[in-house]
Amino acid sequence: MTHTATRQVVLSDLSCNGARVLMHEPLAIGCEVVLEWDRFDAFGTVVWCHADRSGIAFIDPVEKAVLIATRALDDRARLPQDRELVRQVAKRWVEGSARL
Repeated sequence: MTHTATRQVVLSDLSCNGARVLMHEPLAIGCEVVLEWDRFDAFGTVVWCHADRSGIAFIDPVEKAVLIATRALDDRARLPQDRELVRQVAKRWVEGSARL
């Protein structure tokens, strides 16, 4: 979520200090966001964007227990919407219109 919109993204990488997300349209560098997943959330700032990816630096580090719980979520199941977004990103990469 940003100040102006809510977007669905794929959480592709998560660390204590930040995250990488995949989306249809990249966020603007410097944009403040709240990243929500499962029962967790983190407040941060977009620090880089490239094609369909954006990097978020968290204001406060995420606890290691949250990382472990998130990994367990990913191991159990992926939402159909996540697969669809990843499929679209991969398709654009194969077509040469985006890089992974």
